[in-house]
Amino acid sequence: MKKTLAILFICSLVLQTGVSIAYYNTKSLLYDEAKIISFNSESINIYDYNIDYKEVINIVDNIKDNLYSEYITI
Repeated sequence: MKKTLAILFICSLVLQTGVSIAYYNTKSLLYDEAKIISFNSESINIYDYNIDYKEVINIVDNIKDNLYSEYITI
């Protein structure tokens, strides 16, 4: 079981490395600065996805509000 999990983990790392290299190579053809991950004070960019901190905070707050209103802790 441990051997299977280790093989799956290594395969996923190899796949992610290949995807990152392919993304970097194709993105660098269009732009001089191809970044896989970049941070600023308002968001995180991973590949072409933009994650805003405000949206994440709003989603977490909505989940907390719904959890506390739906369930009773004993």
